[in-house]
Amino acid sequence: MRLVDLEPVWIERRGRVVGIRFTCPINDGIGPHREGHQVAVLFVNPVDGGAAHSDDPNCLGNNKGNRWSRTGNTFETLTLSPSIDCTTTNPHCWHGEVKDGMVT
Repeated sequence: MRLVDLEPVWIERRGRVVGIRFTCPINDGIGPHREGHQVAVLFVNPVDGGAAHSDDPNCLGNNKGNRWSRTGNTFETLTLSPSIDCTTTNPHCWHGEVKDGMVT
């Protein structure tokens, strides 16, 4: 599935793109998905080349300080590493990868 089909938006803080948020690719109608669950991660290497966004529990996607390495500057070319595992907070959720703008 293409990332662009999951309504991605950049997470911005103080004018910087520091992460990404998109609709969870799981669509089973149970658990958080019946309410339009979103996946949000912050980058270790933001798009502007600056430092990662500081640990901020009020920031969507804070993920307890975890950060993802990013390559690509568009939704169509984005690759994130490591995989994203949302099952740690809800077993009905998604665990997968974003690679070259595709979500698996």
